[in-house]
Amino acid sequence: MTQTIILKFGALAHFAALFFSVFALFVVAGMLTFGSDLDEFSSFDKAFYSCYLMMMGDPDVPAAMRTLESSSQVVSFILYYYSFMAIVFFILLNVLLAIIVEG
Repeated sequence: MTQTIILKFGALAHFAALFFSVFALFVVAGMLTFGSDLDEFSSFDKAFYSCYLMMMGDPDVPAAMRTLESSSQVVSFILYYYSFMAIVFFILLNVLLAIIVEG
């Protein structure tokens, strides 16, 4: 395992840069889009933590949906959530797995 990490250090460094760029993009997008309506996205650190929880599979989507029902951002939140899960969780984490397994 350590030999694989040493051999794939360059690929892992590039992956880390890509991952944190995409993750930060979703954090800022969530903060700008939902920051005024959801407390979970009201600041950068809260949005970062909320995105981290979503990535780990612990979203509080029903509570967010109830909060956003009064506004017109329900569809935006659904698109945000599923695009986050598709891009960050399924694609990027599978790329990481492929880098590690390839070695």
